[in-house]
Amino acid sequence: MFELYYSSAYRAAYFYCGDTFILKEAAQEAILKAINMDQLSDPDKIEAWIKKIAINNVINLLKKNSCKR
Repeated sequence: MFELYYSSAYRAAYFYCGDTFILKEAAQEAILKAINMDQLSDPDKIEAWIKKIAINNVINLLKKNSCKR
């Protein structure tokens, strides 16, 4: 699953942030969440679901990092 969807998650996250560390973290976490969750009713939409998780992860990481400043 990681090999299939990591690049899609990374590209989706890239549109929200240019920070490589945040991109990698968001994409990896999206794949892990998808592996650990079995809530998707339509398997054909898994890639879109992972992209959305990655985008949400970027947003959360950006909020978290901006609070530390």
